[in-house]
Amino acid sequence: MESGGVVTFDDYMQEVLTRRQTGLGQGQRAGQFYFNVLWDVKPRLSNRVRGTLFDPFFNDEKIPDFLTFVGRHWDD
Repeated sequence: MESGGVVTFDDYMQEVLTRRQTGLGQGQRAGQFYFNVLWDVKPRLSNRVRGTLFDPFFNDEKIPDFLTFVGRHWDD
């Protein structure tokens, strides 16, 4: 485990929602936000995504593929 309270993919998704609801990440597009939360909680996995076809940082349309990839590789 790389981050204290985020153990599962579902925990990650809840963390994204919680941070958005508290106003964190204002000014970031959704793809940037999803990626940055992943970087905070599971940096090794975020590095596997960076610069790939699944990287949503510059393109929000990649979020569904990003989430599929992250979910499949969460426990790698």
